[in-house]
Amino acid sequence: CICVRVADFNYPALSVDFHENMTKRSYAEKAIAESSLKSGDILLEKSGGGDVTPVGRSVLFENEEPMMCANFIEWLRPNNNYDSRFLNYWLAAAYINGFSKRNVKQTTGIQNLDVTAFLSEKIAVPAREVQLSIANYLDAKCAEIDALIAAKEKTNALLKERRQSTIYE
Repeated sequence: CICVRVADFNYPALSVDFHENMTKRSYAEKAIAESSLKSGDILLEKSGGGDVTPVGRSVLFENEEPMMCANFIEWLRPNNNYDSRFLNYWLAAAYINGFSKRNVKQTTGIQNLDVTAFLSEKIAVPAREVQLSIANYLDAKCAEIDALIAAKEKTNALLKERRQSTIYE
């Protein structure tokens, strides 16, 4: 069974990078049946990190293939009152703003997120319809930004090619 690891997290895209070299591990059939990931699950980095990149980052799992997650990851399955995309954006904002840092424990060289304390924090969450509107807006805006970045990268590649051509001439 494929095992999603923190190394598979694509933080800028807030998603999992699925690739052909993903880690495979043996799991009991019962474990797979009880704990395999489902599309819409949120994966939260709970162990690892460092001073520059503390634990607490999250990504959205969107895949229908049965997969498990590594032990440095806490998987969250929101109930029907919550939109996974909205919660993932909220968790990203919480991480960027240092909200998750207050629940980080470090007794050795490895940081650990106190998941129970972190998830016990009281936050205001709008109605599901509002969550969907916010998530749709953020999806659209992020897609626009991604398109601008891709266009800029293409322009930069063409300029480098022109530079090389000019030097060659």
